[in-house]
Amino acid sequence: MPAESEIDSYCLLPSDQSIPKKPFFFLRHGQTDWNRADGLRLQGHQDTELNDTGKLQADRAGDVLRTVHFLAVYSSPLKRALETARIVLDAGHGTLPLHTDDGLREQYFGPWEGRYVHEIAHELGFNRSAVSDISVLAGYVPESAESEYALT
Repeated sequence: MPAESEIDSYCLLPSDQSIPKKPFFFLRHGQTDWNRADGLRLQGHQDTELNDTGKLQADRAGDVLRTVHFLAVYSSPLKRALETARIVLDAGHGTLPLHTDDGLREQYFGPWEGRYVHEIAHELGFNRSAVSDISVLAGYVPESAESEYALT
């Protein structure tokens, strides 16, 4: 077992303090043409933009979150996430800065990016009628892509 001093050296706060209890919000980007219900395509690191529905979704999220006092806002640098965050901030959060972090990008799907989930699932031997969302691909990782475990 490591010594207490070794454990403390990995802590962000001195041992006599606790982590402040502050609300933490995660907001998914609005809809893009690639993630519509009629043909889900894997986006990954592809820099797709919000469609009109996605912009409306971001507007609605901004309305819901208007009264929340944010201390900071972070986003993936991808267009769909940045635009969603900017729309929400424009709904009443003044000049709060928007920070980007590459670590917040979506999982990298390698050669599967831009492809339809049902096509990939069919290649893996799944019946197309059984494919309703991306979860059918869980556990499968194409060469050069990030695994779900690499994201932690």
